[in-house]
Amino acid sequence: MTMLVMTIWMVLGVALIGVTFWDVFLTLFHPIGHGTLTGLVSRLLWRMFRRLARQHPDILVLAGPFAMLSVMFLWGILLTLGWAFLIWPFFPEGFLIADELDLADDYSFLTAIYVSLVTLVTLGYGDVTPQAPILRIIVPLEALVGFGLLTAAISWLLALYPVVSRRRAFARELSLLREAETETGIDPLAGEAALAIALLSRLTSQTIEVTGDLIQHPISYYFESNDPRSALFPELRTIDRLATAATHPLVPDAVRLRGVILTQALHDLVTELSHHGNYAASGTLDTPHERPTMGSAYPARRS
Repeated sequence: MTMLVMTIWMVLGVALIGVTFWDVFLTLFHPIGHGTLTGLVSRLLWRMFRRLARQHPDILVLAGPFAMLSVMFLWGILLTLGWAFLIWPFFPEGFLIADELDLADDYSFLTAIYVSLVTLVTLGYGDVTPQAPILRIIVPLEALVGFGLLTAAISWLLALYPVVSRRRAFARELSLLREAETETGIDPLAGEAALAIALLSRLTSQTIEVTGDLIQHPISYYFESNDPRSALFPELRTIDRLATAATHPLVPDAVRLRGVILTQALHDLVTELSHHGNYAASGTLDTPHERPTMGSAYPARRS
């Protein structure tokens, strides 16, 4: 293998590793929480699952977990290939290969992939050992990256499910509020101003929290719930209705102030949802103070 060919393979390997690192950084550590590859994979799988859900609606709940696993699998594949491109130019002189492998005449790219993969997952069989000085740095570094990727993936998983749980709990609270209002005929905002303010404040803080979760963990958008009572997006109509009632000119000033704040918080949430190409809310949100009209938001999302 000529020096030019070696250089090309190594540059390609560094490029793959760099792209993967950047996507991992954006997804797990950057405030936007959304890498380019992660977003692309999530959207493609979401569209696929939506099509399947037309015949089998329950399958949509698998979209989020499947997207998350697919992203982690893609990271592993790209890193494996990247390091394989780096070490392949050094075969066979740069490695000490066990005699029982009988690879004297077969040093294909698959051999480099094999070495890269067992190194990345930190198995370390010892049948192919780096011997060249630079490989004694590259190969252990890949093992370190593999261990770090595994740790980061587990941390991502542990951080994501509380986000989904909070969103579903908020949806359940809203559904209970709506059901209680329907059953009793009591207007939640018709009592004492202090109680109305407390309710609107709580709804505002939870709406802001959901918006922040979607910004930090955009992939959580694709986690559906089998239980309609735990689905937040259709319940946004409840928030919209209460915010509208709270901003009526005849309500006390303190209540109206909290209603305006809730309206803005809901606007921010709808704006964040609009960044996902598969979400559609009826009405327009052209101005910051325009009241969000949720309309048929949830059916549009599931269509």
